[in-house]
Amino acid sequence: VTTDETLGVLPLPTAATHVQFSPDGTYLFCGGRTCNDILVFDVRRFDAPLLHLPRIASTNQRLRFDIDSTGQYLVAGQQDGTVAVFDVHALCSRAENSDLADSTASAEAVLTFSAGNDSINGVSLHPTLPWLATSSGQRHFSSGDQVETDSDSEDVDKDCGQLPSKRARMEFGASAAAAAHPAPENVLRLWQAG
Repeated sequence: VTTDETLGVLPLPTAATHVQFSPDGTYLFCGGRTCNDILVFDVRRFDAPLLHLPRIASTNQRLRFDIDSTGQYLVAGQQDGTVAVFDVHALCSRAENSDLADSTASAEAVLTFSAGNDSINGVSLHPTLPWLATSSGQRHFSSGDQVETDSDSEDVDKDCGQLPSKRARMEFGASAAAAAHPAPENVLRLWQAG
């Protein structure tokens, strides 16, 4: 691999947090923070997205997707606790055979199912067995959290603003947080497909 030649550069609507090639290398999938689409690029015509795969991802959290070893299905975790499954093989074939000169095709999931009570931030398809692993959870803040205003705090997020201080998070008891919001769900699940 040489790094002195760029094959293509495209601006993205948001910061990318996950890129993955299809198993045959023909397509490049790209997802990002606060982006409700996974963009699908045909690397043979790298001038604009071929498809937009809609998903629920309006958070700054990284929400992952994965593609099965045959390249037919893409599974995507969503912010609402569901997993969306797309038949990308059929969608890409249909998009390649249509006239996309004026717009990018959008596609619907062939299956959406509830995978937890919190954001599904990780998905992974087993390479040889019909298994899917999902992880859920996200950072939760209570309306009673104290916010540190000291400018030299280490807990400042440029996109989200001031975050509760480490001390305030420790002092704010679990019982008060549980009373204000349902308990976070930080869970790893293994699913059998079919």
